[in-house]
Amino acid sequence: MKKLEKPNWQKEREKKKKFWLALIGVSLLLPVMVGLIFGLKNYAFGEGFSVEGATIVVKAGGDFQAALNRAKSGDTITLQAGATFKGNFNLPKKAGNEFITIRTSAGDSQIPPADTRLDPNKYAAVMPKLVSATGDPVITAVNGAHHYRFVGVEFSVSRPEDNVWKLIFIGDDAQSNLEQVPHDITFDRCYIHAHPQQTGRVRSGLSINGKDIEILNSHISDFRLTDDEGHAIVAWNAPGPFKIINNYIEASGIGVLFGGATAHKGMNPADLEFRRNHVTKKLEWRGKYAVKNLFELKDMRRAVIEENVFENNWASAQNGTAILFTPASFQSGPDARVEDITFRSNIVRKTANAITMTGTDYGDLKYPNIPVQNRNARFENNLFEEIGGSWGDKSTGRFLVLTSGAGPDNLTFNHNTINNTGALILLDGGPITGFVFTNNIGNHNEYGIIGVGSRGNGIGSAPLKTYTNGYTLRKNVIIGAEASRYPPDNFYPARLSAADSYKGKATDDKDLGCDLNALAEMEKRVIAGIK
Repeated sequence: MKKLEKPNWQKEREKKKKFWLALIGVSLLLPVMVGLIFGLKNYAFGEGFSVEGATIVVKAGGDFQAALNRAKSGDTITLQAGATFKGNFNLPKKAGNEFITIRTSAGDSQIPPADTRLDPNKYAAVMPKLVSATGDPVITAVNGAHHYRFVGVEFSVSRPEDNVWKLIFIGDDAQSNLEQVPHDITFDRCYIHAHPQQTGRVRSGLSINGKDIEILNSHISDFRLTDDEGHAIVAWNAPGPFKIINNYIEASGIGVLFGGATAHKGMNPADLEFRRNHVTKKLEWRGKYAVKNLFELKDMRRAVIEENVFENNWASAQNGTAILFTPASFQSGPDARVEDITFRSNIVRKTANAITMTGTDYGDLKYPNIPVQNRNARFENNLFEEIGGSWGDKSTGRFLVLTSGAGPDNLTFNHNTINNTGALILLDGGPITGFVFTNNIGNHNEYGIIGVGSRGNGIGSAPLKTYTNGYTLRKNVIIGAEASRYPPDNFYPARLSAADSYKGKATDDKDLGCDLNALAEMEKRVIAGIK
């Protein structure tokens, strides 16, 4: 039987149906086809950003938080150079262990090369700016957030009158186990600052209660308060390790502080690498803002503090001591310790006093019967200059103050050069076990080495015997001291002149004091911010 042919109207309808089905199919496949053509893994618009493979591009006015939420391990988020993104941004916890990189859209040639400090005067124009929209931090790392790296990004507040307690907030007081601790978070070549015309209160720049936290090659500045401590970097409930390398660090109260608030069991700060930083205060802050210290450890196990410049610290809210190692169990909890610290090849200058160390926390209700909390510190090849004088008053100019309870124990000062206007060593507390002071050069002035505690005063050998359980004091130049009051095997010139030579006179046959030439070269690199 002959097959009947379809009528023309039916043929026309089927043609239209096939056309529309094909059109729908093409529209559905178009994004996939574009992705294949351009080698892209994802392709999306309409959420305040675009996705181009493993790169999420956020233009001016885009949604940075949405980009953070979408990003996967190994992705890069580029923020438009020069654009401002206002908000309070959270770093979500993600799967995977590759860094999510948040960086300026400017190319690598437009920002400093690796291991070079960022100068905001040169590079601010090519940096995206993240500013806090409220009194909350501009960046918060939720418990367990990890593997975020910021490169070439600026962080600040919106207006001079804004109040932000902590500008960048990594971790918190509540975290009590390692699973909750944010980790592997890096800030590299960033500009982190309060408002230059600040009238509000921005207390701290970076609160880094985390693990494997790195702050590198960055400029951190303008954190200042009139009636409280302004901090650049602070941590207290964080196991570390921490790398803080090649930064400019500026704050009115304390530039860098570890400890001072409650640490949960196992959360005490540890393993700090602090190198090639310039820690300072603006001179125009004098008489306006509350100044305390440049660097303080209230809770830290194992630290290397090497090749830094610490300068500009005067008597204000405290007596103007630059460096403090003061374990604070009353604030940080019973496990607070300052131990195994190396302080080497640094310059400390232009400060009312140089160093204060306590053996135990005099604020602790158990004081002085708690065990020694400060031990195993070594100060070697450092230059201390302009200690006292115009930076303090007649009661300042002290190089080293050792006070409160037993300790600190196993304390060594070797090959340091000290230009001080007050006492060289002030002893109050103790007894100290394992005190070694060798191959140093310093000024005696009126009091030299003096004991001022309840066990009696005295100058020279007498207080050393009273306040230590044995000591080593050899091959030092103590300018202006009476030799009869001090141990033998040292040098006690009335004054130091260019003709004096102590070459090869140290216990290790080296020159006495620090290596001034090496430290002068180090200073140039640190101030310039280059490796």
